[in-house]
Amino acid sequence: MKNLILLFVFILLFFSCKNENNKTNTSKSNVNTVLPLSFKKNSLSLQSDLCNNENEMECATVKMDYYLAAGGKKEIREKINTSLEEILANNFIMGEKEDVKNQDLEKIAKSFITDYEHYLSDEKNRGFITPFANETETKILYESPEVICFSFSNYSNTGGAHPNYFTLLANFNKVTGEQIKGDQILKDRSELAPILEVLAKEKYKISEDQNLKDIGLYYEGDAFPVNDNIGILKDSIILEYNPYEVGPYVLGGITFKIAKSDIQDLLK
Repeated sequence: MKNLILLFVFILLFFSCKNENNKTNTSKSNVNTVLPLSFKKNSLSLQSDLCNNENEMECATVKMDYYLAAGGKKEIREKINTSLEEILANNFIMGEKEDVKNQDLEKIAKSFITDYEHYLSDEKNRGFITPFANETETKILYESPEVICFSFSNYSNTGGAHPNYFTLLANFNKVTGEQIKGDQILKDRSELAPILEVLAKEKYKISEDQNLKDIGLYYEGDAFPVNDNIGILKDSIILEYNPYEVGPYVLGGITFKIAKSDIQDLLK
């Protein structure tokens, strides 16, 4: 009998210790489990009620595919998302840039459609009716543990002589959440200008001794300008020049891709 009692006490102590260890391990797991920083794709699609009318020209639409950060440290995630949302909100601003920080993307998109409806409600504006649109496609061009590069391609039609389109590149330090600008990528912009000029002449198929301005490009000074629209890829960098930036709309935009190995001395 005495032996049975001792055995019973031993079994109780064994399972009590095991349960305590499980609680401790579960507690540690909950504390240490932090999801890594990642980027989730989102979409927004809106249209005016006028699009349901018989007149197909009376319509305003917004389409937006974009990424937002998830997981990781809260302060890093929020810093990146604030910058991403500001870039997207700026796509709706015409003329001088307004303060778009902390503005809700859906609210801005709805304002775009509402402004169109108010515009058409004025009889004097009904002489020329055209559909309005604002569309943005976002791509991740490159991602490493430290850096991510986004491409924002925007198309807009707001009743002008022709639709407009542009591409914006944005790089982020995934460790700090800071956006990486051109001056943090290049040591000396002026040294990159001759390389861009050679690439531009190759694109437009003109001789080395011919001036780019002879084919309709325009920019101040003699050196080809080096802009801030720079993207960081694995083995190269790219520069995007949008219509009207260095030439007329009819010539379109220009994309330069340069291997890092060719400009190693120019990179920070």
